[in-house]
Amino acid sequence: MKNKNYYIIAAAIIIAALIMGGFFYQAVNNKSTIKVVGIAKKSFTSDTVKWSLTLSSEVGKNELEQGYRSMKTKLNKFKAEIKAEGIATEQFNIQPITVSKQYNYITKNGNSQRVFTGYELKQYLFLVSKDIDQIENLVLNPLQMYQKDIIIDNSNLQYFYSQIDDLKKEIIANATVNAEERAARMLENTDLKVNKVLAMNSGVFQITEPFSTNTSSMGIYNTSSKNKEISVTAHVTFSIK
Repeated sequence: MKNKNYYIIAAAIIIAALIMGGFFYQAVNNKSTIKVVGIAKKSFTSDTVKWSLTLSSEVGKNELEQGYRSMKTKLNKFKAEIKAEGIATEQFNIQPITVSKQYNYITKNGNSQRVFTGYELKQYLFLVSKDIDQIENLVLNPLQMYQKDIIIDNSNLQYFYSQIDDLKKEIIANATVNAEERAARMLENTDLKVNKVLAMNSGVFQITEPFSTNTSSMGIYNTSSKNKEISVTAHVTFSIK
């Protein structure tokens, strides 16, 4: 019976030693690393613009053919104006004309009636160019187009940067450097030093207008502003010595 108790006590001591040893190893192991979040930001200016717009025309109920001719004339005038401004286009996409019937509602003898009055024709197109200044001049001064009977609906500019992939690589590297600098600053009053990178994960890119506080867990790519700011975080685990 005494031998049995002895074996039970011995086994309990061994198990306790293993558990304590595991805790000790984990504590020592945790002390040998430091986790830091670095951040990098950079301002940049877009070098490419996408201009989306719609040409439109309204004609009477017996003038649909005239409407098609009018749309063709407007498109040709628009192309001529782009060429006259010296705008080089990387893409020029033109969609088919869409036609919708137009109605007026009148009241007759106390009853409301829908009366067919004509057609509205629309044509969506967009162009992509690096000549941002010239396009902005046309968009922000619509009178120039209007005087040539070019009526533009839903005009919209979107700005992009052709070297965005290189810029992303650059700021990820900068965020990693920032993380190392922060780790070194945290350890500067100890006898420990930053050693090497053990693990690293980057956050999502936030591309916003300047001085924006907007962030998203899915990332942001603002296209409405020509001037932008890109930022990213780097979650880095360093070994320390």
